[in-house]
Amino acid sequence: MNVDQREIPEQVLADEAAGDDASEAHDVEQEAAKAADIRVLALKAEAAMRVYNAQLVEAWRTIRRRINVSTSTRGVKTWDCTVEATGLSDEEMLRLSDNLVEELERRYPAPLA
Repeated sequence: MNVDQREIPEQVLADEAAGDDASEAHDVEQEAAKAADIRVLALKAEAAMRVYNAQLVEAWRTIRRRINVSTSTRGVKTWDCTVEATGLSDEEMLRLSDNLVEELERRYPAPLA
């Protein structure tokens, strides 16, 4: 049985149109929720990569200090040192070297002339 739309009451047509609008609004809400979930997952993945990269940098960071202290025949102690590092910035490496020199100067002061 084929029904002509002119025979359907206007209220029924309006209800169907409102139902279509509600369905479309629901679909839009679902798509927005999916997009928000994807953004959250992307942020979590980015944070996890930052942690992983930090751990990776720590894993290949090496520091080697060499200190040679010698005593002359007159009993005067002298020293020299080197600092080698990978995975450090120049500032960090210089800070390590400066701290080492400071400690050696404290332990082995220059002889008074």
